[in-house]
Amino acid sequence: MDLFNKLKSMKILLIDDDEWIRDSLCVFFESEGCHLTALETAEEGMEELKKHDYDILATDYRLPGMDGLEFLRYIQDTQPHIMTILITAYKSEDVISEAMKLGVQDFIEKPFTTKTIEDSFTRLLKKREQQYPNLLSPGEGARDGGNIMELIPWKPFGALSSSRKDMENLWNRFFRETPSMGTFTEEWLPSVDISETRKNFIVKAELPGLDAKDVSVSLSGDLLIIKGEKKREEEEKDEHHHFIERYAGSFQRSFQLPTSVKGDKVEATFDKGVLKVTVPKAEEAVKKEIEIKVK
Repeated sequence: MDLFNKLKSMKILLIDDDEWIRDSLCVFFESEGCHLTALETAEEGMEELKKHDYDILATDYRLPGMDGLEFLRYIQDTQPHIMTILITAYKSEDVISEAMKLGVQDFIEKPFTTKTIEDSFTRLLKKREQQYPNLLSPGEGARDGGNIMELIPWKPFGALSSSRKDMENLWNRFFRETPSMGTFTEEWLPSVDISETRKNFIVKAELPGLDAKDVSVSLSGDLLIIKGEKKREEEEKDEHHHFIERYAGSFQRSFQLPTSVKGDKVEATFDKGVLKVTVPKAEEAVKKEIEIKVK
C-alpha cells in the first residue's frame, strides 16, 4: 500500500496543544503532498468539524479544556465515520480501554518519530480497508456543497518543507527515538561501563528508578545477560506533560566476555541506582606477572 498516495485524497485533522508538534507535522505531511489541519484545542476541533468534513482525526489525550477522550466521545456521537487515532504520553490500560470503546482505531505514544506516524497511519488504513473492502477512496465522501475542499497548509519553516529527509532528521533528533520502540511497549537501553582488572571483569549499569528486585543477572558460558523492567508511572488526571524523556519498559543487555570466567563466583550489588557485576576470570585467563630485571 502506497500510504501517502492514499493520504493525498484524504482530509486529516490534528488536535495537539504542543505548537512544535503541530508545526512539524504540518511540514512533514506537506512534504509528502498531503494536507493536514492542526489545531490546539478540542473546542477548536469541534468548531472546525461543524464547518468541514474530515476522514482522519488524530488527537492528543491531554488537552487544555476538554480532554481527548471527551472529544472522541463527541466524535462518536456526531461523526462516527471518522477514523481516529489517540496520541498520549502514557498508554495506561484504563485510557486504552476507554478509547477503544469510543472507536479509536490506533494509538501513538509520545515521544514519537516520523516512522511512528507512518506506521500508525498505515495500520489505520489497513483496518479500514479490511472492515470496508468496497468503500470508496477516502476523501470522496468529504465534501462541502458538492465540491471537495482544498486545504492550503501553512508553511512555518520555509525551505525546510521541501526536504523530507531534513524534516525527519530534525524530528528524530528532537525526540531522540529509543531503541526497538514498538506499538504498545518500548525498550530502553541503560548506559553501561565495562572495565577489566588483572583478575576480574567489572560491569556497571545505570538503572535509576529501579530496585534490586527489578533486575536479573545471569551468565551463560561467557555471555553475561542483564535484564529487567522499569515500570511506567501512572498518569494523574490533572497532569499535563509537555515533553517526556525518561524511558520506561523492559530492557536486556548482553555482553560476550573475551576470556573464560568463574561462573559460580560472580557477584552483583545494587546501590543508588547503579548495578555492579564483578566477574572473576578463570585461573588460566589470569596473566601471571613476571618480573624482568633491567640491566
